[in-house]
Amino acid sequence: MSDLATIAASAIIATAATWLQHAAMANKEMKNGLNSMSNLKYVEKRKASYYKS
Repeated sequence: MSDLATIAASAIIATAATWLQHAAMANKEMKNGLNSMSNLKYVEKRKASYYKS
């Protein structure tokens, strides 16, 4: 019985760790995405002001 409990506990811990890792990676990707989006907006603004002059 205790062996089963140990196996279950380690499985839960492993799952939680993987989930946290994925969440952290997704968060990083999201930040990178937001950064590249704002960079694009900045580039568009620069282009617009360049072509106006």
